[in-house]
Amino acid sequence: MVLGVTELSKGIVGRERPLMYNDDIPNSDKLERGEDGSMSFFSGHTSFSFYSAAFVSTVFSDLYPDSGYRYLVTGTTFAAASLVGYMRYEAGSHFPSDIIVGAAVGSAIGYLIPGLHRKKGSGIAVSHVFIGSSNGLMLSACF
Repeated sequence: MVLGVTELSKGIVGRERPLMYNDDIPNSDKLERGEDGSMSFFSGHTSFSFYSAAFVSTVFSDLYPDSGYRYLVTGTTFAAASLVGYMRYEAGSHFPSDIIVGAAVGSAIGYLIPGLHRKKGSGIAVSHVFIGSSNGLMLSACF
């Protein structure tokens, strides 16, 4: 889901990456990037990293509510996700706003998915589906 939302946003917004404004990079290198050069908003690496961090820490906390490791899991996963965002910025692939929005969207989806599964009697189950290089969501009625 997070990848679909990210790619949809990138296609609609069409924001150029910061490195496309860098005069030190030859135009031939910029042209080689093709369509990817205008796919900056918002950061897919960051959104997926924060989605993963939120999902893992939420599921771990739900499964082990009394564990002292909850804070270690949450801190470690979000630290790793933050490092991914920082590295994307340093590489010249994203503006800070791309990173911030990617982190917010990824985290929101990462918390939402376990929350949908947590509610008893809702009659709906949400599952990830990975087929080849494609991914998506599957909604199932649970009665």
